[in-house]
Amino acid sequence: MARRPHTSELSDQTGTKGPLRALDAALAALAARQFGVVSRLQLLAAGFSDRAIRRRLEAKRLHRIYAGVYAVGHPRVCREGRWLAAVLACGEGAVLSHRSAAALWGIRDYDGRIEVTARHAHRRGSLLVARRSSLERDEITAHRGIPATTVERTLVDLGAVLEPHQLDRALREAEYLRVVDFAELERLLDRHTRKRGTRHLRSASSERRNRSPEPARSLRTASGPSSWMPICRHPASTTRSS
Repeated sequence: MARRPHTSELSDQTGTKGPLRALDAALAALAARQFGVVSRLQLLAAGFSDRAIRRRLEAKRLHRIYAGVYAVGHPRVCREGRWLAAVLACGEGAVLSHRSAAALWGIRDYDGRIEVTARHAHRRGSLLVARRSSLERDEITAHRGIPATTVERTLVDLGAVLEPHQLDRALREAEYLRVVDFAELERLLDRHTRKRGTRHLRSASSERRNRSPEPARSLRTASGPSSWMPICRHPASTTRSS
């Protein structure tokens, strides 16, 4: 039996451009929601065939960032786009974490290799550090449309990679921005007693909680897909060829 042509191939075989335009419109809409980056799995779900993806790569309409993750239209991607691309590259359940998550939340500046926590092991490269770990549901969220660890889990993770004075500064910034829930932070510290830095973080958290009786205003209620805009700052060209 002859293979039925894929929707994304109809324009090549029948001259009908309607389905192709619809797919490109869907691609543009997805890229607009995701800081200009998309994954291969998302393209397949949207109706693109492998051939259609390959043709767009050859035409420089898609630019490879990581295996299976592309920048749309041009290779320059903002910092948020690079963060989301790294998360997409690490598969289902992956989230931005550690210093990268701290930068996303605005509690610490960081522009080094992107740090992601994933369910499965990934090779560390020059652009990405992927840590294998299991996260509880209450330790993950989405902020500005990017899957990430919560502020509280981010602070717990920072304890393992920062010096005490740097951790204190991140905690103070989280308090100043009113994005940390100290009761939730102490609950996570009870859960992760063996992680490096938790003793110091607990002491600092207790001290600040006693001085700040008013509950923090959480930003989680403003982190859904309808409440963020893909404002791209810090554009950078992808360093991988297509």
